[in-house]
Amino acid sequence: MPLRIDDASPYLDRTQLPFPSGWQSAAGRGLTIAASPGGMRVYMGANAGVWRSDDGGINWVQMTRPQPPRHTTTVPGALLVNNVYDVAVCSTDPDIVMVAANYDIRVQSQSGIYRSVDGGNSWTLVQPFLAASGFDAVGQISAAPDEPEHFYAACGAQLLQSN
Repeated sequence: MPLRIDDASPYLDRTQLPFPSGWQSAAGRGLTIAASPGGMRVYMGANAGVWRSDDGGINWVQMTRPQPPRHTTTVPGALLVNNVYDVAVCSTDPDIVMVAANYDIRVQSQSGIYRSVDGGNSWTLVQPFLAASGFDAVGQISAAPDEPEHFYAACGAQLLQSN
């Protein structure tokens, strides 16, 4: 049977943009994708953060955050780094998702592995990528098949695991 590929990209006509037109892109460049079992919840990592679909890729929402107050660069619960290079979703709870976000240009980088337990509405930096720690950018994040809330990450020459 031939493989059929349908375009499920987050085009403007099927995407909710919470900011006025021209303030954000439709998606940025898509870099990685992960789906929950059954394929209804889909997360896409892009150069514009994390995008989520709850209907198998038909409609997309950018998991935006409140903007920081003037002259600050942090917002509690925010995914502070826009470049998301890998995504892993828990197979038993599609609200639990881990992402690898890298190439933050701030002097105190916020690059690292982030975890969300509410479907991407809020994030916690669980493993920073700091040169002094020896942690490099993550190549892949994966959930353990027998413990779906336990994650592993290939990180440079090291293997990280969640608690």
